Parts: sequence; structure tokens; C-alpha cells
Amino acid sequence: GASTRPPPPRAVAALLAAGAARERAMDVRGAIAVYERAVAAAPACAEALGAAAKAWSDAIYLDELGVEALTPADKAALNERALVLCRAAAAAAPESGLPHAACCVAAGRLALVSDNRTKARLAVQARADAVASVAKSPDSDLAHHLMGRWHWEMARTPGVVRALARVLYGAALEPGCHEAATAHYAKAVALAPARLIHRVELGRSLARAGRYEEATSQLNAALACEVEDVNALLQRADAEIMLSGLRSRTPARAWAGSDDASNVAAAEREAGVGGAAGEGGGESLRWAWPAPPAPA
Repeated sequence: GASTRPPPPRAVAALLAAGAARERAMDVRGAIAVYERAVAAAPACAEALGAAAKAWSDAIYLDELGVEALTPADKAALNERALVLCRAAAAAAPESGLPHAACCVAAGRLALVSDNRTKARLAVQARADAVASVAKSPDSDLAHHLMGRWHWEMARTPGVVRALARVLYGAALEPGCHEAATAHYAKAVALAPARLIHRVELGRSLARAGRYEEATSQLNAALACEVEDVNALLQRADAEIMLSGLRSRTPARAWAGSDDASNVAAAEREAGVGGAAGEGGGESLRWAWPAPPAPA
């Protein structure tokens, strides 16, 4: 729903703008420093807390950019800090779904460097945030992007994590739904057509479904979008990889509608849609629960 909270103080708003400029320049550590100044100036400002959380979590990509060498423990620490800030943002803005989206992403990224028991615990936590994000902010493009990502990753969740979650938490697990992922990504694109990451993930989903012309159109449109942060930078690289794969695809190797898992996997590798660099791997959310229905 719409927020009734006052805007951030002018000085904090200036810091948030400065942090966003650092993000556009791919200076993630610089963005963290600026956003933490905003948090120090306004500890209950949800916007400052959320921006800082995002930057801390995005710092896991510094190794992919060749800026820092990060260990799994380093990446875990980055997302643990992000989760602290996300939770504070959710408490400061209980009516908003965006802090829940940030919590969900940080938990998913933390799960990537965690053992299976921890993955199962994070799954329970992230499921609640994913549902809350869309329920509280149904017109948020980022909330729909998140739910699309959720559906995509549910179809790829390791069986051992499903089993642990069922045993430890009594969760009813269901397979993911690629059609619902496509619908949520399409909704995100409709809400924010200039946001690069939405078009890349919609293109990825369409390619997997064998809708190659539509996928190519979305990926080409993505290349014309602004690169607003490190996620978009890496997603743009994904788009170029996928477009190259789609151009080289031949009818004999097309796989639309195939039920053969090996054929699907081979075709995903061929077209570059199985989760390459950037969000395709980095924003993975490894859990499997019944999700809200796809948008109409």
C-alpha cells in the first residue's frame, strides 16, 4: 500500500542520492559508506536502512568485478549485515513490502554460502518475506521481480533442502512454476519498463519456454536500459550471453515443451538461460513453498 510516512530529512535524502550515484559508478564500498552515514543520521529511516542493506548485499559481487577477493565467509558476513538492516527497515516501515523484498534477497544470497540445514532455516524466513513483499506492495515492480525469482528458483531447489525443511519446519513443499515466474517478470516489466533486470529475467524465462522471438525482443530492450547498479551491470552481461546463444540456436536443438531434463539442461546451456553471471546466479533464492498466484 501507499506509504503515509514523511519523506527522509533533506540531509538524509542528499546522502541517499549520493549513495545511488556511487552505485551507478559501480563503487559499492563507497555506496555502503554513504548509506551508513545516512543510517547514522536517521536510524529509524526505512529508506536509509533499505539502501544500506541493498549495498551490503550487493558487495558479494565485488569479486566478480575483480575489485576484491571474497571468501564464502566474507559473503556470508555481508549478507548478515544486510539482514540486520533489512529487519530494522521492516520495523520502521511495517506497511511497506520493500524491506521484506530486501530481506528475502539477502537471505537467498546468504543461503548460497550456507550448509543445507542453514539453507532450510533461511528458506522459512525468506518465504514469509517473499509473501509479505507482494501482499504489502502489490504494485511494486521489485516485489513482482522477487516473486518471479522465487518461482524460478523453486524449480531448482535441491531435494535435500526440501527434505530438511519438511522435517525441521513442517513446510509443505511444492515444485516451482516457470509459467508463474514469467507472469511475475512480465508484471515487473509492465510496472517499470526501463528497469534492466526485469527485462533480462523475463527474457530468460521466455527463452526457457521456447518463446525465442519474444525473449530476443526483451533482451535487446534490456541492452538499451540504464545500468543503475552492479546487479544491472552483471545482468546486462547475462543478456549479451543469452542473445549470443539465441542467435546460434538451430531448430534441430530447439527444446520448447521438452520433458526430458537432460534436453532442457543442454538447451539452457546453449541459450545461456540456466543462470549465468549476475543475478541469474547471485540472486538465487533457494527454497520451495506454495507462492501467491501469478498476476492476471
